[in-house]
Amino acid sequence: MIRSRSVLPPRLRRYLGAALALSLLAPVGAGAQTGLQEQLEQARKKVKAIQKELDVAQARQQALRVDIESLTRQIAQAYAQKLLIEDQIKQTKDGVKESTEEIGVLQKRLNERARDAYIRGPGGVLEAVLEARSLADLTDRVTFVDILSQSDANLATGLDTERDQLKTFKGTLVDLRKAQNRLLKGLRGRQEELQGKQQQQQAV
Repeated sequence: MIRSRSVLPPRLRRYLGAALALSLLAPVGAGAQTGLQEQLEQARKKVKAIQKELDVAQARQQALRVDIESLTRQIAQAYAQKLLIEDQIKQTKDGVKESTEEIGVLQKRLNERARDAYIRGPGGVLEAVLEARSLADLTDRVTFVDILSQSDANLATGLDTERDQLKTFKGTLVDLRKAQNRLLKGLRGRQEELQGKQQQQQAV
């Protein structure tokens, strides 16, 4: 069963239609037209202002992106330098250790030679030469004495060389640690700056 819908009487519908047509065809008053134009002009200004803000935000985002990329590269380079300095410090420490050990060995041998020379006394060398039983024996003894003297000189020279090397290693180690401290300070600064730029980028 189909329910009957309530409809407006034909006469009333014709009246409302005519009234609507008249309202659409009626000219807009001067005051109303001026108000509409003002509203349109304000809307245009708002659109331009929003577009300007959008352009500024995009430019700011681009500038921050460039800064972040630059800081990221700087941090990567600084980190590579940090690893290099750490490796140089390790090698220098190994050099200090080896040089110190070598100095200990040379000093011990030199002390033993000095103690032996002290025990034999100043006439020990002369005595060894005078006790030679033949010219060949004398030559051998003199050669042996020369070898001992040269050995002592080499020990002393080697000891001085190792001490100089140790001094150089220690100076290098001090310089490397200073460079490491400067690098770490700069690295922390760049990391903080990068974090600030990233926060600004998120806020834009």
